[in-house]
Amino acid sequence: MTPDAPQQAQVGAQRSPATAALAAGALAFVARPYRIEEMACWATVRASTSSIGDIELDPAGFHVSVRSRSLQLPVREFMLLRYLMQHPNRVVSRGELTRALWGTDHLDSNTLTVHVRRVRHKLVDEGGSCCTIDAIRGVGYRLECAADRTAGRAGPA
Repeated sequence: MTPDAPQQAQVGAQRSPATAALAAGALAFVARPYRIEEMACWATVRASTSSIGDIELDPAGFHVSVRSRSLQLPVREFMLLRYLMQHPNRVVSRGELTRALWGTDHLDSNTLTVHVRRVRHKLVDEGGSCCTIDAIRGVGYRLECAADRTAGRAGPA
């Protein structure tokens, strides 16, 4: 899998490539011959802004904001947050994240941990987000957003 998980895959006479693409994270597959209208719609959907809790992510402009505060994230951290936002409230395994972000099953033991820690810091400490990235020991990570977490937190200065 490439660092940016496939969003579409073509389908030929065989069904197994489509199944493999969907298992790798594709959201849809398009049969040949391709229709330009379908491809254009998917390009628009893929680039649209997504929001989870108080986090807004714009893949087309490479922007992330929390409560109207712009956050600067390097590429890998941006991809990590985007992937977790595509799977909110779900535990995503370390292996799945490693394959989605680096395209490999083998990674230095703490590389993913360091990236998660940096994104956590930026979301909560810099942005004041109500969303957290929770580590589920021995399993992976989960992005959760809860409105009640903002009750004891001061608003943006």
